[in-house]
Amino acid sequence: MAVLKRTESTALLASQKSEHLTGSRESINSIELNVKELARSLGFWHAFAYVVGILFGSGMYISPSLVARETNNMAIALVVWIVSGIIPILGALSLCELACAIGKTGGEYIFNKEAFGDIAAFVTLWAKVVIGFPAAMAVLGMAISEYILSPFIDLTAPNGVWIAKSVAVLFIVMSAIINSLSASFVGKTQVFFTAIQSLSVLFFISLGIWKASAGHTQNYVSIFDNSSKFELGSFGIAFYNGLWAYDGWGLICTITEEMKNPKRDLRLAILFGVGFVILCYLLINLALLAVLTHGEIASSLLVLTLFVTKILGKNVALVVPFAAAFSCFGGLNGVNFMCSRIVLSGSREGHLPEPLSYIHADRRTPIPAVLFLSSLTTIWILVLGAGTQNLVIYFSFAIWFTYGLAIFGVIVLRVRQPDLPRPIKVWIINPIFMTLVSLLLLVFPFLKRPVESSLSLVFVFVAVPIYFLVVQERNCSPAWLRSWKDKLYLCILLRCNLVKCVFVASKIQGADFHKDTTSVELN
Repeated sequence: MAVLKRTESTALLASQKSEHLTGSRESINSIELNVKELARSLGFWHAFAYVVGILFGSGMYISPSLVARETNNMAIALVVWIVSGIIPILGALSLCELACAIGKTGGEYIFNKEAFGDIAAFVTLWAKVVIGFPAAMAVLGMAISEYILSPFIDLTAPNGVWIAKSVAVLFIVMSAIINSLSASFVGKTQVFFTAIQSLSVLFFISLGIWKASAGHTQNYVSIFDNSSKFELGSFGIAFYNGLWAYDGWGLICTITEEMKNPKRDLRLAILFGVGFVILCYLLINLALLAVLTHGEIASSLLVLTLFVTKILGKNVALVVPFAAAFSCFGGLNGVNFMCSRIVLSGSREGHLPEPLSYIHADRRTPIPAVLFLSSLTTIWILVLGAGTQNLVIYFSFAIWFTYGLAIFGVIVLRVRQPDLPRPIKVWIINPIFMTLVSLLLLVFPFLKRPVESSLSLVFVFVAVPIYFLVVQERNCSPAWLRSWKDKLYLCILLRCNLVKCVFVASKIQGADFHKDTTSVELN
């Protein structure tokens, strides 16, 4: 039966190709028998794996040193790790309300469109698709490359830099291939990556417990020692670096259309996933103190490699970079999966070129969106070449701007659309508090890194003139250009076995999270 359906689909596409190759807009719109929805194939364990896999990513290998270098002692660093973990839980629960109320894929982009309109939505899309996600994926890709290559070549040499960039691009391509196969396959792959990441964490924690039980406790005694003056700007950067390790909590709300039971699984994945990661990060930092001082943690970017070297020697420590690369690839793969859905959503709403909303007719994967996002990431890697800390600043500013706007949208929609069905309803203090936190996180980096923060601000708000010049005026382009574009779009549809991806609101109303319209209060 499946073979018969594919044969019929191929025959239909062939007939449409010969009939509609004139490329008119009417020809594209007439291909209605082939439109499909994203498949609902993801359950709790998939969602949990995405949250944990993305949050682990490069965070446990990079962020301990980034947080430590901006704090006065490890006690303050541990406080940063705890608060940096609580904030994502509160923010994600706020976004859960909008995800289940609106139902569409797209995360903060679609939430801001509903709450504030097209301009705010386009600014969100620009901040995420052009700045935030490519920067995040570039950091992960470069981290994979550096961890694999560092034991063998000098990455500071000119040739070493370009070798590292080439290997990073290779892993971006690998992730794009995996994400083009099927949503269920990517979900199973992510579960596998998360299991390996969790075993790696358990290994590091076990080493710390072993050394501490053997009497290596001197660094715990000096955990409150203060060697420098407290600076608010540095404290803010420390939070940014901690939040970088936890980032990914909001991405789970981008795949509502593909989850079997979002009402239940969204909340559980966030609470258990982020809670599990908070515990792991705290235990890893405490394990590091068994053999490393605060100064050693702050000065070593490859801190876990140094940690294992001091305990088990250099030969065993050679395994750490490969474990780190594996973990980073799990994070990269999850980010690619989630973010490609935002690209698809932006195209479906008319803010990005139409082909980016196409999905494969059989696999239901957004192949054009995946390739588009991977191409932007490659540009970030090859052209910009910014350091890890600068990329974190660019990424964090863009992402927290969109997070803050979307969380404020919870309050706005409570006022403007009080009758909107809300299967999940958070305590109103939650979005108010998180909106204020977002504002603070946008201001803090200007105190310590004004240049990078100012560039991020410019990059984000340059989207406003672009919206008026490109998106709003797209129907004013010459007729010949629109005709050529429609021919190109039709050719892509017919030759690549792609179909339009649609969102059917009536089916969403019948989905699991709308069967019970009773709101759940989260206090």
